[in-house]
Amino acid sequence: VLEGEVDLWEQGRLVHTAFATGSGATVAHLFCYYGLAGAHSRAEPCLTYNETAIAQVFRRAALYSDSPCIICGDFNANGDTSPTLRAALHTGIWTDAALYLAEKNGIPAANTFYPS
Repeated sequence: VLEGEVDLWEQGRLVHTAFATGSGATVAHLFCYYGLAGAHSRAEPCLTYNETAIAQVFRRAALYSDSPCIICGDFNANGDTSPTLRAALHTGIWTDAALYLAEKNGIPAANTFYPS
């Protein structure tokens, strides 16, 4: 957590667990983030809070770069509305599974929030 940031774990907005896969020889990590309600509206201070929080989620996951990591949750944003999420997805390290499946099946990706 960077100086001046809220700790998502302490606020109950981020859960992290590790679990064994396959024969148990590989440990994977699952991060689940609950975004700030209203962030999809792009209104301050929700927007800045959510962008900072999304960055924190990806920084925390990067600490386990030697293991498979899954980040899920209700971000109240997507790659079109969040510059931080878009930047993470453009690294090529992360894939938006919902978007990938929607594109593969030729359907629009569904929002987990009501767009304003």
